Amino acid sequence: MQDDRNFDERREAMARAAWQLLRDRGPAAITHRRVAAKARVPPGSAGHLYRTKAELAAAAVSYAENARRQYLNSLRRSLPQRITSATEAARYLILAWYSPRDDEDLARMHVTPMLVAAVMPENRPIVFRSHENTASLIRTILDRSGLRDTGITDAFPALVLGVVTQASFLEPDHVLESATYTLARVLKELAPDLQLS
Repeated sequence: MQDDRNFDERREAMARAAWQLLRDRGPAAITHRRVAAKARVPPGSAGHLYRTKAELAAAAVSYAENARRQYLNSLRRSLPQRITSATEAARYLILAWYSPRDDEDLARMHVTPMLVAAVMPENRPIVFRSHENTASLIRTILDRSGLRDTGITDAFPALVLGVVTQASFLEPDHVLESATYTLARVLKELAPDLQLS
C-alpha cells in the first residue's frame, strides 16, 4: 500500500481514526493495527507515528477535544442574547457539555466510551485543558437564562450527566429530546420566570 501523505498528514489520519474507534467501540479498540487499517496507513509505519498505545489513545482524546472546541465556538456564536425558555436553556446546556451530532452520538459517544476515556488518569490533562472553554460557555448560558444566581451552578454538570444517562437507557432513539425535557423541568423549578416550552 503506497501512502504519499507526509508525516504530519499521516499522524493526523491516525489521530482521526483512533478517535473514530474510541467513539464507536471504546478505548480497548485502539490498537496500532486497527488504527492503521482505518487510517489507511501502512502497518509498518504506525509504530513510528505513535510509538505507544498510550500516545495513540491520547491522540484520539486530543482529536475529540479539538473537534469539541470548534463545535463550542460555533454554539457560542449562535446563542441568543436572552434565553427565556427552560427547554431552550436545557438544550443549550446539554449541547455545551456533550457536543453531539445527533441522538446516536449523544448516547454512544459521550455517555460511554468518551466518558470512560475522559476519566482515565493519563487523559485527564487533555480534557482539563479544554474545560475552561466549556465552563465559560456554560456560564454564558446560565447568565442569559437567569440561572447564574440559583446557588447550585456547580451541580449542573452532575444534573446534565444524570438526565443524559437516564435518557440514553430509557429513550435511546430520542436521547436529546428526552434529556432536554427532563432538565427543562428542573430548570423551571429553579427559575420560575423561565417558560417551560
